[in-house]
Amino acid sequence: MGRSVAAVVAAAVVIAVSGCTNHLDAGTDGADEFAAHFRSVDGVQRVRGGGTNDLPFSGSAMVRVVLDDGLSDDDLTALVDDMGEYMATHSNGSLSWSGTATVDGWTLPLVAKRTPNHRVLGALEQVRHDDRFAGGEIDRSSGVAIHAAGPTDLVAAWDAARTVARTAGLSADRAVSYADPETDPDADGAASATPEATARWVLSSSDADARDFPEIARPEARARQTPRPTAEPDAGPADADELRTRVARVMADPDVDGAVVTPTTVSVRATTAAAQRDVRDRVAPKVPDGVALLVSGGDVHRTGAGDYSQTDRIADAVARTGTSVSRVEATPTGVGFVVSDLAAAETVARAVRATGDVKGVERIVIASDVDGLDAFRQPRAGFAVVAAPGAIERAVAVSTALSSSAPTLVEFPTGRAVDTELWLSAQSTADFPALARALRPLGLDGARTQIRIDDDGSVLNCTIGDTLEVSRAGEDDQDRRNRAALQDAWRAAG
Repeated sequence: MGRSVAAVVAAAVVIAVSGCTNHLDAGTDGADEFAAHFRSVDGVQRVRGGGTNDLPFSGSAMVRVVLDDGLSDDDLTALVDDMGEYMATHSNGSLSWSGTATVDGWTLPLVAKRTPNHRVLGALEQVRHDDRFAGGEIDRSSGVAIHAAGPTDLVAAWDAARTVARTAGLSADRAVSYADPETDPDADGAASATPEATARWVLSSSDADARDFPEIARPEARARQTPRPTAEPDAGPADADELRTRVARVMADPDVDGAVVTPTTVSVRATTAAAQRDVRDRVAPKVPDGVALLVSGGDVHRTGAGDYSQTDRIADAVARTGTSVSRVEATPTGVGFVVSDLAAAETVARAVRATGDVKGVERIVIASDVDGLDAFRQPRAGFAVVAAPGAIERAVAVSTALSSSAPTLVEFPTGRAVDTELWLSAQSTADFPALARALRPLGLDGARTQIRIDDDGSVLNCTIGDTLEVSRAGEDDQDRRNRAALQDAWRAAG
C-alpha cells in the first residue's frame, strides 16, 4: 500500500512540474532558456536574461532583448509576437514574465499578451521613423520619454511624447523630452533606463523630473514643505503653450548651457560660474510667478530653492584664492568643496573663515572627491572634513594631523550634528601608538571615534578623554586584544 501511494505522489509531482517549466530555479532558468532560444533568431542582436526564484518551481523571469537596427515595422511586430507567444507558452501560475525590447534606440516593454504589445508597437510607429528623434522609452506605468536629436528638436519631441502617452494602455501622467544625455547605451546595446536624468536639456510634464529641486521632486520631502501649486500633466493647451514658451526663452539665452523645465521649476546651467548671476537676472523675468528658479554654472552645482546670497559669499571668497576646486556643491545652508589635497583644503578653510559672519550657513564640507561630500563615515578614499564655517579651519587641521589614518572623516558640530565625530582607519594594531600620539594632543575630549582595522575588518568605538572609553565592539579574543592594544597605546601617549 505504501509503495502505491508513493508512486501516485511521484507521478503527480512529475505532472505538476512538466510542460511549462520543470526547474527548481524557475525564474533564472526560464530567462536563460528564452535567451538561448532567441539568440540565433534573425533580427535579434543580443539577449540578456535574469530573474528571481521564489519557492521551488516558481519565480519571475526578466529578459532584455536588443534587436537589429533598421527592422521593418512588420518584421519588428513578428519578432515581438514570437517573444510574447514564447512567454505565454512558458508561463503558469508560478512563473511570470517581464522584459524590454530595444530597437533603433527605442526601448519598449515586452509582455506575454499580444494586445498590450501591439498597442506599444502602434505608439512606436508614430515616432520611430522621425529623424528629429534619436530614440526614447515607452513604458506603461512611467510614461513616455523621447530623446530629441538635438536641443532644437526638444519641443517637437515633447509634443510627440504627449501624443504617444495618450495611447490606450499607456500612462499619460508623464511625458518627457531630452537632448544631449551624458550616458551612452549600456554594454549590451540597450538604452539606459533613465537617460533623461543626465541630459543637458529636459522638458517634462511632471515635477518628478525636477533637477536639483529635491523638495519638489521627492514626494516624501515635498510633504514636509509648504504646499506649492502643482500643474496637472497635460492639463490643457494653455499650460502646454506656456511650457513651450518658457523653455524657448531659457534656451535663447547665449550663456545657458542646459536646462530642466517642469511645470513648477526651472533648473538652469550657465556656461560658467561667473555667468550665474547675469543668467539669473535675465531668466528670472521670463519665469512666471510661482515657478521656482535655480541657476548653477561651471563647477558650481546648486540643490534646493532658497536664498544663496550667503553661500555665494563663501564660494566667491574661495574662488578669489585661485585654489583649484574641481566641484562646488551648494544649498542655501551649506557649501561643499572638492579639492586635490589637504594643503588646498587649508586654503579653502582660511577663505571660509575670512568671510566672517555668514548668517544661515550651517555646514561646510571639504573632501578629496565627490563621494566624500556625502560621507557619513569613512569615505572610500582620501579625506572628508565637516564643520560650521567658524570651525572648518580647525577641523582641517585635525584631519591633517590624522592624515596617516586615512580614509578619514572629521566632523565637528554643525546645524545637523551636535557631537564631534572621527572616523579613522588603521592597517593593524601596530598603527595604534602613532595614532594615539597624533590624536591625544588635539584637545578633542568627548569626541566619538570609530577606528576601522583593515587587517581583520573589525572596528573599535571609543570616546576620547584622559582615559579612553572603548565600547564593546565585540567579545571574541581578537576584539579583546584590539581593545587592549588601543588602550595601552593611549596610556603610553599620555
